[in-house]
Order: sequence, then C-alpha cells, then structure tokens
Amino acid sequence: MGDERCELCALPLASEHPHLFERDQRTIVCTCDACAMLFGMIDSQRYCRIRPSVRRVALSIDDVTWSALGVPVGLAFLYQVSNGDVLAAYPGPAGAAVAMVDRGAWESVIAHHPPLQDLEPDIEAWLVNRIAGEPVQYRVSIDHCYRLAGLVRSRWRGIGGGPAVAEAIVEFFRRLEEQAA
Repeated sequence: MGDERCELCALPLASEHPHLFERDQRTIVCTCDACAMLFGMIDSQRYCRIRPSVRRVALSIDDVTWSALGVPVGLAFLYQVSNGDVLAAYPGPAGAAVAMVDRGAWESVIAHHPPLQDLEPDIEAWLVNRIAGEPVQYRVSIDHCYRLAGLVRSRWRGIGGGPAVAEAIVEFFRRLEEQAA
C-alpha cells in the first residue's frame, strides 16, 4: 500500500487498483475494490467502471483514411463519448490534447473494421501508434490511454519531446503487447 487513497471513500489503495471514468470531467478516478464494484453494478450517470483490457487489432488504415479522421499526428487514441461524439486525443507535453473527429469519417472507418464497431462509449478506445515502422493498433480500456498521455507528459523535453519520451513510448507499447489478448 502506498500513499494513494480511494478518491470516493478515502481508503488506502494498493499500487494496482481499479478505476472509474468520471463522465462530466472526463477524468480517471482511482478507487478501492468496493467502490469499483459498487459502480460496476449500478447504472450511474456520473461514473462508469473501467475494466482493464488490451487487444491488438490489425486494421488496414491508409494515410488518406487517417487524414480524413482529422488526426494530425502519429500517436493518438480515438473514442466515442456517451453523447455519440467521437474524440481523438494526442499525448504531448501538456497531457492529452483533444479534438473532435468528423463523424462521417469515423462511421466509414467502423463500417469497414468490425473490431471497432462495439467500442464501449467513454471507456474503450482505439489506440494507434504510427510513429515509426509499421503502425500498431489496439483496442484498449481508456485507462491505458491516459497512462500513456501521463507518461509522455512526464518525459517530454524541448520542442520534439527528446529521446526519453521516444524510449518511454517504445517501452509502453512493448508492455502493452505483453498484455494483449
């Protein structure tokens, strides 16, 4: 047990603990097992339980399709929010910058790629790394995406991020691959 506490009831947390997604603020909430279980069983308008998941997906997304989504960078996660909008988030020096995705472009992508058709709004994302080499893509719980955004933010140096952020991204995806189902 560390110094971290449940953000709902203040019980001490283990280093590995459950998370909830707070819809209004679009933030991850660290919780104890009991609070996570409670919000996993009730229909809450404010919180939804994040069930950690990692699945590698092999989707054929060319540069034209990627560009149509309006994503200007090679590292991003895209997810649908509960109101139906689709957002793209780009990890960077200030955390995750968020932009709206063209709904028509999104619908075209999911129509051609069944692994993305049933992403759970707010808590599952399509994580794409097109930075170097062959693109890698995952269907993941949103907590992995915010972990990546925090990692990039904490390691970023200078204008381009520097070697520490590049190494951290490589290590993040190596570990993600180990977890992939």
